[in-house]
Amino acid sequence: MNATPKKPQRTLHYNRLSGILHLADRRGEVGYYLDRLESDLGPAYRLTKILATPGEPDHYDVLISSTYGSCECKGHLYTGHCKHVDSVRVLRQRGDLAC
Repeated sequence: MNATPKKPQRTLHYNRLSGILHLADRRGEVGYYLDRLESDLGPAYRLTKILATPGEPDHYDVLISSTYGSCECKGHLYTGHCKHVDSVRVLRQRGDLAC
């Protein structure tokens, strides 16, 4: 019997005043500055790491539409989904981000 891998449990906290998003999972916590980007394709955001790791990207650009999400991170490029797109969707659904 093949076991289906479980998605890692994640939590997110967003501070509207500072524009800081914290994502946490079993591997640890990462903080991002969240900024709106200009885009003709739909709502777009840049998540810039507060503490970037040398040799890794310091930001990810996320594009959201009603049926599709896109991100520049390795996870999204390999699997078609990621925590960055999921988090921005949640924040938009909660009304935390301007449409």
